[in-house]
Amino acid sequence: MSKPVDVKVYFDGQIKRMSLDQAAPMTSLISQLEQSFPSLGLLLKRSKFTISYKDDEADEITINTEDELKYYLKHYKTWFPKDTVARLTFKKAAGGAKVNANTQVAPASTSMISKLAKDKKITLQSAASGKYLAILEDGTVVTVEKPSGAILSLAFVAPKQEDRSVVKLQSNDQKWLRISTEVGVDGKGQGGQKCAFILIEKKDKESGNIVYLLKSIAHKDHFIAVSKTGDVHSTKTPAADKAGCFLLSFVD
Repeated sequence: MSKPVDVKVYFDGQIKRMSLDQAAPMTSLISQLEQSFPSLGLLLKRSKFTISYKDDEADEITINTEDELKYYLKHYKTWFPKDTVARLTFKKAAGGAKVNANTQVAPASTSMISKLAKDKKITLQSAASGKYLAILEDGTVVTVEKPSGAILSLAFVAPKQEDRSVVKLQSNDQKWLRISTEVGVDGKGQGGQKCAFILIEKKDKESGNIVYLLKSIAHKDHFIAVSKTGDVHSTKTPAADKAGCFLLSFVD
């Protein structure tokens, strides 16, 4: 059984210390917030709030799912070895994302997940352009016509039983795919949080194919995308023209 995690929660000039259950930290957090801040009852019930933290690059990262909260609780001590507690900031949502205990990102299907393993070789073919996502030696991310030049290693950030949809992608010459601070896409990551993505599976209604989306953990609501002409970028509207949709294939 995992040990509880000590957390300091900052809200409206107040600081509350609590202990979160690692198995269901979002449920535990919201339950304790209701007790610690009675005046927030209606706000919590309507899920009109945001939760965030500062990462090792001083970026404020918004937490939208329980998987993302688990990811932070697992890694904060690596980023800040001297910290004895995790630190979360709680704010009223300003028309943006809403979070609640039941919010879950749809993970890749059980049948697909069972085939995936650390360092599994895959290719990602753009549903928009038909080209393959590739990372060049200089860290530039492009699309290419043939899959042989676009082989990537897919690794799970955490055990499948907990964060099975959180992944990182690396080229053969150890270049990590990321969405950078400027919200651009490159392969110059060091394997840190900006290189972590939530793998989301969905069915394309038009073709009937199963496609995959890569949602950035570090940059709220941003997805890896490819235009119809093959240009690689990030987007907040992955379904538009299927820009954020990819066909995932295994490489023997």
